[in-house]
Order: sequence, then structure tokens, then C-alpha cells
Amino acid sequence: MKVTLHPPRFALIALILLFITFTTAAQEIASFSSVQNNGCSGTINSNVNITTTGICRGTGITSVGGPYYTSNGWAWDLDATNYLEWSITPNAGYQINLTSITLNYFKGNNGPGRAELQIDYGLGFTTINDDPVNTNTDDVNTVDISTLTEINTPITFRLFAYRAAQSTGEFTIKEIPSEANKGVIINGNVELIPCPTITTWDGTSWDNGT
Repeated sequence: MKVTLHPPRFALIALILLFITFTTAAQEIASFSSVQNNGCSGTINSNVNITTTGICRGTGITSVGGPYYTSNGWAWDLDATNYLEWSITPNAGYQINLTSITLNYFKGNNGPGRAELQIDYGLGFTTINDDPVNTNTDDVNTVDISTLTEINTPITFRLFAYRAAQSTGEFTIKEIPSEANKGVIINGNVELIPCPTITTWDGTSWDNGT
């Protein structure tokens, strides 16, 4: 059978395919504030199909005044209570495909010299990045997390900082250049969980619904 696509119909199909490509492509799904707050930072942007919790401090560190989200109380060794934490959770019926996370941070003169980023989505925390921290200058890090896909559970990130010369040393989440007030950006996409394929038996053959 010969099928002819008329120009208007072809254009409509092309637009539909473009829309599908755009909506499934990686993009910013959540970003968190770099602005100083004695409690948790705010969420700047988030996908409509997820909920978020802004950057919060672990019990071992305290806030420091200033324009950015700064904390002290860090130790030389990695301490289980010395961390910054934020999370994203897909709404019911949705799943998250992660691609990358970008952060900007720096330390003061006596602040922690290393930062370790961990993630948990129901299997326990796993380290996904550990690197040195710049002193008093931007340290923008983008971490590839594209292997983490089809997650329909809460996703929690923890950023541990350690190797501090003194407990008064500071560690700061700073605004990512050209990203107003954003200190952390998570990229990926959020999609509906696919419907399961139902296979039925009619007495003579199986039908998988295709």
C-alpha cells in the first residue's frame, strides 16, 4: 500500500516528534539557592512533577553571616554530621532520569580542603565525587550522573566537607556564574512511569497488546 504524506500532515508529525524530543531531553529539573539562610536554603526552580527540599545543614555545622550560604564547624576528618543536604522527589506516577549536577563552592583560609558528594535513592549513600576545594575563589563542579535513571523514589544528596585546619574555617555554597542565586543545579528529565504491558490468553494464543 502506498502512503502519501501531505505537507500539512507531515508538518504536524514533525512538530509532534520535535515536542517529544524537547520534553524528554535533559534540562534543569531543580536548582537551589546560594543565598545565606540560618536554616535551609530555598528552591529557585523545580519541575512541576517533583517536590524539593532546599539545602540544609547537618547537626555538626552552623551558619555564618554573609551574602552566600556559608557554614563553619567542619573537622579535619570526614564527620557523619558535617554535611549539606538537599533532595528531590518525583510525584506519584513519575520517574526521574538524572544527567548531571553542577555546584559552586569554595572555602575560607582555614576551611575544609576537600568535598565529597554522596547520593541516596533508596539503596544507601554512595560517593559520586570527591575533590579538592579552592580557597576564596569559585570552584564550579559538574558531576556526570547519567547512569541514574528511572528513579521513582526520593533522591537525597549530601555534600560532606573535611580537611578543615580549624573548626572556625568556612565552607560556602556560592552562586554559579551566570545563574542568578543558584548554587546547585540538577539536570535531567521527569517523565510518566510507562504503563506495564499486559499479556492475555484467549484460549488459542497470547496477546501482548501490541
